[in-house]
Amino acid sequence: MAILSLDEINKLDIVDYMSSVGIHPEKISGDDYWYLSPFSNRPEKKPYFLVNRTLNRWQDFGITEWNTLVDFGVRYYNCTIRDLKEKLSESVLSGIIVPQVAPPPDKQSEQPIQVLHTQPIRSFFLMHYLWECRIPIDVAQKYCVEVQYTLGPQPYYAIGFRADAGGYVLRDKYHHYRTQPQSPTLISHHGKDIAIFKEYFDMLTVLSFINILPTDLPDLLVLNSESFFESALLSITPYRYKHLFLGNNPISEKITKIALAEQAGYIDHRSIYTGYTDLNQVDRHVGRAIIQNLVTPDHRGP
Repeated sequence: MAILSLDEINKLDIVDYMSSVGIHPEKISGDDYWYLSPFSNRPEKKPYFLVNRTLNRWQDFGITEWNTLVDFGVRYYNCTIRDLKEKLSESVLSGIIVPQVAPPPDKQSEQPIQVLHTQPIRSFFLMHYLWECRIPIDVAQKYCVEVQYTLGPQPYYAIGFRADAGGYVLRDKYHHYRTQPQSPTLISHHGKDIAIFKEYFDMLTVLSFINILPTDLPDLLVLNSESFFESALLSITPYRYKHLFLGNNPISEKITKIALAEQAGYIDHRSIYTGYTDLNQVDRHVGRAIIQNLVTPDHRGP
């Protein structure tokens, strides 16, 4: 079993974790969540235990400093840090969590999404989803944020990837939404080559297993929607090699043919994940041994 580090544990959302063990707030005021103290030996009538969700830290009555989830767990379970790491790792990897209430599939067609704010990814639910997708937290944190948004009166949260035009692609275990305005996302490393992805989870998949210094990475273009490919062709032209990681679907097939007919330099990598919809799916179900050396400095072209 993989064991979480102390830093990974402290990035988990304290409010989510307390809900997963049956501790729920008595009062919520903005980012302040008030609880009856889980450490008290006698019944309490007033909530003095405070979690600030922005800080992701807690205080209890008589304690003035802000404390972490590790501090909470050691005291709550009366255990060592080593025992706590094993306990929380088992809980996360086995999915013993309380997921957010997710919007129904038809909600997006009823009203527009409104982004409330963004923050580093720390939701217990979203981190577990990343683990399921075999994407390291530090890779996701570098390129994505946790987005809190509304569909109507109900707030939700998701992993968000920003389009260059300013909108977000939102994703959780059950939904995939977009906020306006949408466009591709270009991440420049001032390289001679470029890797082109259908969506950002495929990009994160590649970045999670290649062994390349950031200065050696090619530029990265995430289409966010395959409909943007033809409009992006002109900006792609100057690159030496153009690595295509598109989907195994009719739309991707069409635009791959357009690219390969356009000019030299395009390389179609979809044969690596034949039988799967995209690169992340084959990584989750087959493994990464067959794709270990993609887009490396010595394997950028024919």
